[in-house]
Amino acid sequence: MVERRLLVFMLWVGVALVTGSEINCSSELIEAEYGEAVTLPCHLQPPQDATDMKVKWSHGPLNHTVHQYQDRRDDPGEQKELFKGRTLLFHDRLTEGNLSLKLSSLRLSDTGKYTCSFHTETLQSSCYIELTVGESDVIGSHIPVKAVVGDHVILPCHLEPPFDVKTLTVEWKRNKTHVHTYRHRKDDPSIQAENFKGRTSLFREEMTRGNISLKLTNVSELDAGNYTCHVPKLHSQVKRGNVTLIVEQVDNGTGNRSNHSGDPGTAAKIGISSGVIVAIIVAIIGAIIGAIIGGVLWRKRKCGERGWRGCHRVDREETRETSQEDSPERVQLNDLQNGS
Repeated sequence: MVERRLLVFMLWVGVALVTGSEINCSSELIEAEYGEAVTLPCHLQPPQDATDMKVKWSHGPLNHTVHQYQDRRDDPGEQKELFKGRTLLFHDRLTEGNLSLKLSSLRLSDTGKYTCSFHTETLQSSCYIELTVGESDVIGSHIPVKAVVGDHVILPCHLEPPFDVKTLTVEWKRNKTHVHTYRHRKDDPSIQAENFKGRTSLFREEMTRGNISLKLTNVSELDAGNYTCHVPKLHSQVKRGNVTLIVEQVDNGTGNRSNHSGDPGTAAKIGISSGVIVAIIVAIIGAIIGAIIGGVLWRKRKCGERGWRGCHRVDREETRETSQEDSPERVQLNDLQNGS
């Protein structure tokens, strides 16, 4: 063990003496998201021209060749198939001792340890970098979105961590109804439900940052319900997010709002309340009509065979007699009679 450490130290000293530099990699874990690009830093310190050196990047315990540079050019001969077309060495910075590698279109299998090494005719030196490739999840909203009939509304949905989805398919549905579909870098209205046509849009400039929120214009009560944003080809366990839209109807008479969330239970409750109100109104109207009919029947019995005109004459005579009884002369006469 001591002999091995001594050998490594002597090799490092030899490299430093011959090249005047040592190779350095980042000691921090490099984290990146699926589909993104990342630069794995590696350089000679102090800076030294590496144009005439052999530079090699390898991956994993089997040291699969990721990228190789020699004889002043890239050499893809030994490159592993899964890395082809995805690696880049910065040739214009080799004169500064920059051996960093850019790796594009990251895959989950790219996770692991990478070795950066340079070779001369007599020496070789290496350093190591750990890369972790993660996944982005689709995030909706746990808080319901409220809107008034006729308003424009935004249903929030995004990828966390942020991830460019411009090349992927994005689907919005309300239950099983197709609300909006984006594929092949453009909107696809071919399967869109008729009542949503011309009223939906995505924020194209924000999609590179993982924003897939939906804008819905001219909201109606029929729009209320549960919406799902879906990225079917996303390499993640969470490909869907949910948003609930509640549509409020404003009563012009009272200024109060009634909510519509698309929930059958809510609709049933609204129907029951409306039925009770209607029953009460019908009962009041029935009572009024009954009172009117009762009054008419009572008056008819009172008038008997006299008919309506005779009944009116009786009423006038009774009214006249009452007025005479209450007159001052009648009252005085009654007092004289009582005194005698």
